[in-house]
Amino acid sequence: MATYLVSYSILDGKGKTGSLPVRIPAGALTLAQVSAYAQDLAELIDNVTSGQITSINVALSVDLPAGLKVAPGAYCDIEEGGLFSFATGTPYVDSPRVPAFLETLFVGENIDLTPNDPADLFAKGLYNGITEGADTIKASDRYENEYTGIVKATKSFRK
Repeated sequence: MATYLVSYSILDGKGKTGSLPVRIPAGALTLAQVSAYAQDLAELIDNVTSGQITSINVALSVDLPAGLKVAPGAYCDIEEGGLFSFATGTPYVDSPRVPAFLETLFVGENIDLTPNDPADLFAKGLYNGITEGADTIKASDRYENEYTGIVKATKSFRK
């Protein structure tokens, strides 16, 4: 069952941020309705906290498609990932990280983008887009600057 996750970031007087997650069933709700609910709820939350609400995020939980792995690889490690820097048509890059990246795709500290799987993910899936119905959907940075190409792909370790 699909749900929306509405998350509120709350800043305290010591400079630390906490979050309040609220889930609601997606049903037939539109994004406009969920956004309005999130804003109305923020006013109610603001009345009971001395912290400052600094952001509201909405995420939609969807069912996984059939055919995905049913278990992780025996030796995969989420700390070893792939860090990808994408051009955005601005002076800045956006760098999402894929945890537990396939070790066979590492070439030293870089990632081999020539095999079909990584090439499809980055060229088709992210910066050229995937066609859904009549629309082509492309990834972007947080400022809605669409990815225009990959700048570099490197190995990344994070705990």
